[in-house]
Amino acid sequence: MSALDDRAQLGGFIIHPVPEPEESEEESFDTTFDFRDGRIYTHVVVTDFDEMGPPRIGRFGVVQSSTHIASGKRVAIKTVSLFNAKTKTIKKEADISRRLNHRNVITFYGMTAENFYCCLCFELMDVDLSTFYTHIYKDEKARLPENMIGAIASSMVNGLMYLKEQKIIHRDVKPSNVLLNRLGNVKICDFGVSGYLSRSVAKTYCGTSAYLAPEMVAPQNGGKTIYTVQADIWSLGITLYEISKGKHPYDPVGKSTFVLLSEIQAKEAPVLNDSYYSGNLCEFVNKCLNKDVLHRPFYRRKGSIRGLIDLSFYIEYRDRVENSMYMGTPKSTRIKIRENESESGSESVKMKVRMIK
Repeated sequence: MSALDDRAQLGGFIIHPVPEPEESEEESFDTTFDFRDGRIYTHVVVTDFDEMGPPRIGRFGVVQSSTHIASGKRVAIKTVSLFNAKTKTIKKEADISRRLNHRNVITFYGMTAENFYCCLCFELMDVDLSTFYTHIYKDEKARLPENMIGAIASSMVNGLMYLKEQKIIHRDVKPSNVLLNRLGNVKICDFGVSGYLSRSVAKTYCGTSAYLAPEMVAPQNGGKTIYTVQADIWSLGITLYEISKGKHPYDPVGKSTFVLLSEIQAKEAPVLNDSYYSGNLCEFVNKCLNKDVLHRPFYRRKGSIRGLIDLSFYIEYRDRVENSMYMGTPKSTRIKIRENESESGSESVKMKVRMIK
């Protein structure tokens, strides 16, 4: 069933398609979501959903699982206080999310607002990649299997390449913005700081410091920040390095933003050189982490520079993923994850993720 079919099942919880919006500084917000450019958002109240699950605190809000009563569909509801968040950021996430329909991008169902809170509704996944790999590496001898890294990498490339085709740059690619479920599906989420590309470039400085590309840290065009989707590819490389080694290459914990950005600018690019993994995996990550944008690849070939989809590592796992649709084969292996109990005292959650062999 397609993402669009899923949206149709959610009764009135639908966003009507409209032309791509122009950038606007307008900050007004009302519960019917009738913005000045004609975007109409169906109003849905909290009582349309069953009891909320335990909260998970994110950078821009609280995410809870729930059930849409009319359809019985399990969903994730992101609740954002309109006092603490920029209205423009919320609108941008909704505007971009509702246009997307790809198996490696999270499905967006709709939004509503009540009592100074905005609720955005997405398909429910089981865990984010940051939580997943952190759990694996609690065992000092454990490593994330290359076949799982391959499935994650190829899925992320597919999702990011689709965004590029929609003239969208994510700008905040990192493990916590990649979601997994027990079927092994991999989906990119969180478009709050994403933007539309104009002539294939973007100019706004934003994102998470530890994952920013060097060209975003030290602009070269007369002090102006101008970059392409290659910035997302750098962040992809950092993400894959991190889940391969079990640690971030710049070790950002405890560092000020200034120190961290200085290291990204001044130090040599991280290099994945690990005998545990194949040369193809290391090559893929290291090409993503080329500090020279003239030699860092795009998704597709450009001139003499091969694209990510031309590299052996992507091709190998693209074929495996497409042939299996992420589902377990007779040789599939399952990894069990038990998340720690939250501070609210909720029951721990067991998740199984299938890997492709």
